[in-house]
Amino acid sequence: MLHRLATIAYISLASLTCTAALLPVAVHAEALVNSRYFPQDAILEWSGERYSIRRIDDLPLGSDEYIRIDNWMRVYPDRVEALQATIIENRGLTAALRAEGVQINNVGGIQQALNGGLVIFLR
Repeated sequence: MLHRLATIAYISLASLTCTAALLPVAVHAEALVNSRYFPQDAILEWSGERYSIRRIDDLPLGSDEYIRIDNWMRVYPDRVEALQATIIENRGLTAALRAEGVQINNVGGIQQALNGGLVIFLR
């Protein structure tokens, strides 16, 4: 009897642990959409505000910013593609970038600046 109770307690604890472990994964996946380099809402709502373009190669090699964006692009290539598709959804932003000679498939990340503008990182 004691062995059965211990087994039931173990299975219950394992089930609870697995359920709790899955919650951060779902939250993390949602957070990737509106993440540091993919502010989806800001991209879709952009309507002619300020923006600046930075080449990733111009960031100091080994700097925190370079490492973060390089890791983000390598670990989440599907998010980079989703970012580029989101840019294309905003025709005004797409037109502004193309007028600057930017190819959308070269955009590796975007950040929203404190002034509300976008900082667009090119590979």
